[in-house]
Amino acid sequence: MKLEATIFDTEGHYLTLNEFKFNGDYLSAFISIRSNWYNAKVKFESSRERMEDFIVSLEALVSYKTDNIGFINDDGNVDINFSLNTSGKVTLKGCLINDMMEESSLIYEIESDSQSINDFYFTLKKILYSFNDMK
Repeated sequence: MKLEATIFDTEGHYLTLNEFKFNGDYLSAFISIRSNWYNAKVKFESSRERMEDFIVSLEALVSYKTDNIGFINDDGNVDINFSLNTSGKVTLKGCLINDMMEESSLIYEIESDSQSINDFYFTLKKILYSFNDMK
């Protein structure tokens, strides 16, 4: 199974979580953001519990039970906020911090459709549950 979950916008920009590695109750991965103006790739770590909470939040978003969710990893260097508008578009806003000591960060915004968010949710859920099965 390919361990990669991606959200695309209408212009080919994207947010990707990939290169997942599992170590006990923690996972590490990379988040990549690409647009016409910037590219960023940041490694992050998160507990299994925090990722499971994120999956539950994503499920509420894709099932239209909520219109706003957020995720911040354990180290605080990855911040993703999802907002669903009335036309079915989802706006992702957040901040990536490459190095806390250098104060290097990227504030980003991507707009996507609900299908791309659904695909991201189902893929990420499958990755996380494969991680649970490996334990």
